[in-house]
This record gives sequence, structure tokens and C-alpha cells, in this order.
Amino acid sequence: RKQLARILIRPPSRPSQSAIALRQSLETRAKLSRSSQIPRQYHYLINWGNSTPFTARDGVVVLNKPEAVANAVNKAKAFHLWSAIDGLRIPPFYTDRNDVPRDSIVLARSSGTSSGGDDITVVRPGEDLPDVPLYVGYIPKTQEYRVHVANSKAIFVQQKRRKSDVEQTKDEKLIRNHANGWVFCPLDLDDVSPEIKDAAIMAVHGLGLCFGACDIILGRDDNTPYVLECNTCPGITSPTLLNAYKEAFQEWLR
Repeated sequence: RKQLARILIRPPSRPSQSAIALRQSLETRAKLSRSSQIPRQYHYLINWGNSTPFTARDGVVVLNKPEAVANAVNKAKAFHLWSAIDGLRIPPFYTDRNDVPRDSIVLARSSGTSSGGDDITVVRPGEDLPDVPLYVGYIPKTQEYRVHVANSKAIFVQQKRRKSDVEQTKDEKLIRNHANGWVFCPLDLDDVSPEIKDAAIMAVHGLGLCFGACDIILGRDDNTPYVLECNTCPGITSPTLLNAYKEAFQEWLR
């Protein structure tokens, strides 16, 4: 059994259902562990959203190094890295309250590390601006997608859609997360433009990641993709999405 356990999946804090599902999909070749010491029998490490440093012997293949995961978790750091990439579009962002323009909607992020928009306060012109680590200019959008990238290619695409039976406030219509009545629906890869998929690939590489799930909007006024964030431990429990990751990792780990 030890000879078969060649892949270590390292989740953050406690294992998520997605990390458990990924381990099960890779069968006896994979184990879950958050240890900072990587045992000698493991040849591959899938770092599933853990930014804590670890120790591994030379020759271990690491998919998503902890420092790259830390880049993705820190939203301001991610925006700074993305802003240096030619051709990649992101919303305007600010880390100094005094620099924030007050003539348009601003999304104030109270933690700067939370994913899913749970830490966002919508601030409209004329409203008091809270003192927070990160401010992001709101880009009016027509669509929002999550593009899953692995091995330098898009492997799966989802679109955010509103549940038909859910009433929403004006703020909830701007923040498209599960709590506000928005859900992910799968799309065929060919249903999304190459520009959207290319933006996701550039965003993942720009953070130093091997894989990640990028949230991307299509601007209403310019029809241009804008990258919002990149998730390094996305929910992948649906069978088709889980299989896409399984196939991507199996291609890597042959």
C-alpha cells in the first residue's frame, strides 16, 4: 500500500469535501495530509489551497507551491501581480482609502483574503467609505464565469446564474455568490470565447500557480474579460468537474 501511495493531497486547515473527493477519484495512489513534512514515499504533492510552507525532499513534484497559493489568497497581492501582465484586464483597485475615487461604485473588502465575496461591502457615491485593506472598482458586467485551469489549459467552465425563485436586493445583484442566490452552471468549453480562457490561463500563471479556478466577468461596456480572483481549492464535487481535474492530474502525474 505504501508503494501505491505516491500522491499527497495537502488541503488547508481541515479537508474539504472537494479534497476528499479528489483523493477518492485518484484511488489508492493518493492520501490526504496537512503535515509540514512530506514522507519519502510520496513523489507528487497536490497542494489544494494550503499556503503554509512545507519540507520535501528534492525530486518531489509540487503542484501549486505554498508561496503561489499565498499570492492567490492575498487579493491585493494578486491584483498587483496581475497588473504587470500585458493584455490582462482587472478592475481598478486601491489599498489606500485616500486614493479611492468617489464618483462610482466601490467594493470594499474587509479582509482582503476571503473568497466568494463574503467580505464585500457595496459603497455607492455619497456613502461613507469604510477603512479596509482593499477597494475594488465595480465593473458593470453581462456575464460571470469560473474558468478552471490546469496544465496550462482551460479544463472546465462554469457560468454564474441566478436562481429563478430568489429575490435579491440591489447589492445582492452586484455580488454574485451563493449566499445571494447565484449558482454555478456547467458550460461546454467551446461556449466560452478564447479571450476568456486565455485570461484565466494568464491569471493562473501570473500568480505562479499550476492550477486554479478563475472568476472572470465580461464587461458590459467593452465586452472585455476582467479577472476578479483565483481560487486554489475550488468546489469540485460535481462528477463532471471532478473528472476534469482527475484527468488533468493524471496527465501531469504519469
